[in-house]
Amino acid sequence: MVHNNDMHYNGRIWVFWNPRVFSLTVIAKSSQHIHCSLLHHASQKHFEVTFVYAFNVRGDRKLLWQHLQNISHQVLVPWVCMGDFNVVLKMDERLGSDHIHLADMQEFGQCLDTCGLVDHPATGSHFTWNNKQGNGLRWAKLDRILVSQSWFSTFQSTASFLNASVSDHSPCLLNVLDNGYLRRGSFKYLNCWALSPSFHKCVREGWDSHYYGGKISTLFQKLKRLKGFLRGIHSSDFSNLSLRVSVAKTELLSCQERLQTNPTDSSLISEEKELLTNYLLVKKAELQALHQRAKVQDLKANDACTRYFYSHLAARKATNSVGRILDINGGYIDIVSLIVMMHLSNFVLTKEIMDALKSIDRNKSPGLDGYSSWFLSRMPGLRWVLISRQQTLDLVIGHKQAAFVLVRDIFDNTMVAHELVSKYGRAYLTPRCLLKVDIGKALTLSLWGFLEIVWCN
Repeated sequence: MVHNNDMHYNGRIWVFWNPRVFSLTVIAKSSQHIHCSLLHHASQKHFEVTFVYAFNVRGDRKLLWQHLQNISHQVLVPWVCMGDFNVVLKMDERLGSDHIHLADMQEFGQCLDTCGLVDHPATGSHFTWNNKQGNGLRWAKLDRILVSQSWFSTFQSTASFLNASVSDHSPCLLNVLDNGYLRRGSFKYLNCWALSPSFHKCVREGWDSHYYGGKISTLFQKLKRLKGFLRGIHSSDFSNLSLRVSVAKTELLSCQERLQTNPTDSSLISEEKELLTNYLLVKKAELQALHQRAKVQDLKANDACTRYFYSHLAARKATNSVGRILDINGGYIDIVSLIVMMHLSNFVLTKEIMDALKSIDRNKSPGLDGYSSWFLSRMPGLRWVLISRQQTLDLVIGHKQAAFVLVRDIFDNTMVAHELVSKYGRAYLTPRCLLKVDIGKALTLSLWGFLEIVWCN
């Protein structure tokens, strides 16, 4: 057990752990927090935890916000920060009281933005504190479980706020590695996530964040931040869907058996209705996930391994091949010439972009960023970004990007790079080095004036 009795006369925080499961090392502590490093023995994974019990006075909490910001600059592993922060983050997180100080909320929000911490999706009680007074009952969300962006990509975890019982605070429970150690896969958007009641709220919270930089940089940062929220939804509502379906079906059948023996019980009737709704929801989510992963546009005839299925694939392959092109005069051109390339490079209308986006099958594979076309077509803000990007291509794309230059091929730059490094490691060559520049990040993060001085000198 560790505590902060030496930092405050009341000893406000105590930490207990099972040494057979975790190894714990205290890194720093104050009167309002204890920051620890933990090693999970089974998976050999490190993470850091900050246990918080903030003071009630705004001026005293400022020191805690400074401590958390200092930790964020030093932490290199997944980080979770949990406890009683004694301040709300939004207006709707307090009920029954008009005493909401915007300055407190702004300082707390700025601290979380600086630290890169977000709320872990949680179930259970929304308001985690009440004053236990019958006439003047007040509610507030003072307790939180906050995690860094790297948390969701490393751990499979669920969070919940339990009933308060005799206390005025709701206990917060974070289950880490409850399904065993899972290797992280690449992010791929699942259409079934939209079935979650918290989907639109989480997407809106992730999308409404403000970033500095150009439009393309802002879009990239928002989509990157959004992945953390979506991974949280997947962990809390859609992980192990097959097991969830099995459990939901078992509970439904058990309730229906009890209902047969007592068919007039109103509570059993309501329970059976809720369990049926839950079973249909998780079953629908499982089917959507399987359809998307299996590319069921090829399996809609329910003929997965027959001659019809393979003939369907052959027909689809033939349909996707381009043998000749129909020009605007109704004639066919068999050879892709320069004139055809000029026709293909004409200005694209906004309506054509939206029609093409909507025509893509919802179960198509996502792009390199993990987001599917169906997700983009459902988000009005994202559609506007796509249209605005199309209207400003000449400002974004440089003449050296071979894929967008007339009569040049996307592989031209690859061939040039291959020729440059050919026989590069021979011993008799003069000393030299090879520099690879990530232009995608350099456009928004590099100080070009400084780099120009370094390279020219």
